[in-house]
Parts: sequence; structure tokens; C-alpha cells
Amino acid sequence: MMNRSEINVSVVQATPNMGDIPANLRTIESYAMEEKTDLLVFPEMFLTGYLLEDELPRLAITMDGPEVKRLEKIASQSGSHIIVGGPVQGDRFDYYNSSLLIGPDGYIGRYDKWHLVNFLPFDEKRYFFKGTKLPVFETELGTIGLIICYDIFFPELCTALTMQGADIIVSISASPTFSRKFFEIVAPARAVENTVFFIFNNLNGTEERLTFWGGASIYNPRGFELAKGEYFKDLAVRATLDRNDLLIARQGRTVIRDKRPLAFEILKDIL
Repeated sequence: MMNRSEINVSVVQATPNMGDIPANLRTIESYAMEEKTDLLVFPEMFLTGYLLEDELPRLAITMDGPEVKRLEKIASQSGSHIIVGGPVQGDRFDYYNSSLLIGPDGYIGRYDKWHLVNFLPFDEKRYFFKGTKLPVFETELGTIGLIICYDIFFPELCTALTMQGADIIVSISASPTFSRKFFEIVAPARAVENTVFFIFNNLNGTEERLTFWGGASIYNPRGFELAKGEYFKDLAVRATLDRNDLLIARQGRTVIRDKRPLAFEILKDIL
């Protein structure tokens, strides 16, 4: 459950500098120091840009590398919790499309994308390994769950996060223009069916064959839109999450209480 009565959120839909991690870290620092918010969210693969392809081994970060240390410093100086996407190298030559969560007191955790997109024009399975863990992160802001882009179309992920205690779910994305309507339909549904605050953030700008539309959005636990970013602009979208909205939604629509784990057992047997 959210620990504070109110949480200020800034969601930055922005265009990364392709392949230039130092420049993108400077962008993160600039927004962090300007916004001075409780939770600051950047899109999928923002640290490097999305279409890395064969540049992935050169650009993938490690969890003990200088990039994470720089993010920790930015979070500490700004007092913000920061969520940002980027490529992470595992123990060997395994690479993950990841969402990192850094707090003012340091690194909190990461989520590795479960559902890799492998239909045209995407080729993620060629480069990335699938994630295998579905963690939630207890913070002073509340319990946060993370998903990435295509994951949003698999409602069982958000349900699993909610049943572990998540009251805020953050979906970072690299959705191109032809997918916009699909994301705008399902994002509020994820909020309603789980009675959670749902934050969606998307890349902006163009990378080779893909144009990203921005459109960051924040929904309350009843699916009402609290804020929405303009399409095709670099900007920060702001909203305040009110703990009372969470309590009202969960008292009035008891979907968490009424979820039946049996459904997951049946899915397990089928799959």
C-alpha cells in the first residue's frame, strides 16, 4: 500500500541520443534536477535508444558499471526515485531489455522484459533473452511493479504484480505510431482490472524505420486519466497520485480480493 498520502510523478516522454549513453544520462540529470519529483519515469531503452541491433554488446550496461552509479548519484541529489529502460548484460553473453528502479538511497532493482516482440518490424528475440522473474519493489512511495511495452497485452503479468502487493505499475515502452491505439485502449484497462495507479511512458522521435509517438499517460485506480502528454513532443507529464483514490477504488471494486488463483493453475496446465 502507498505509504504517503500523495506522490508527485513526472513522466518524461523524450527522444534519446542514439548510442550515446553519457548524453542520455545528462538528459536524465537535467529533468531530475528540474522536476524534483518523487517518481521520475523515462521510456524503454532510453539509456541507449531502441534500435541497437548489432551495437547491443558494445552498449549494454552492467549492474556494477558506471551508468548505474551515475543514476544513483542523480537520484540521491534530486531526491527522486528514477525508472529508466536500457539494455543490461547478464552474467555471460546474455542481454536483457530491462527497466531499472533507482532510489535516493541507491539501486533498488530491475525487471527484465518477459514478452519479446518478434513480428515485423521488431526482432527482439534475436538480441535479447526473456526475463524469468516478476518482482515487485517495496519503496517509501509504495509497492511498485514494472512491465515493458509488449508486456501490457498480457494482463496476467499485471495481475501477478498486484497479487504480490503492487499499488503502482509502471509500463515503459517503445511503441511506434501504428501501435498507438492498442496501447491507449489497454492502459486504462490494466488500471481498472487491478485497482492500481498505472503509468505508461513511451519514447518520442524517430529511429530509422520507426517513429515513436510519445503520449505518456497516468491513470488512477478507476481508470480515469490524470495526465496525458502531447504526441510527438519531448516533455514531462505530471500528476499527483492520491492514496485516497487507491482506497476508494479497492473498497468499491474488490477485484483483488475476488481474483482466483485457480485461473493461474489452469493457465499453467494449458501452457
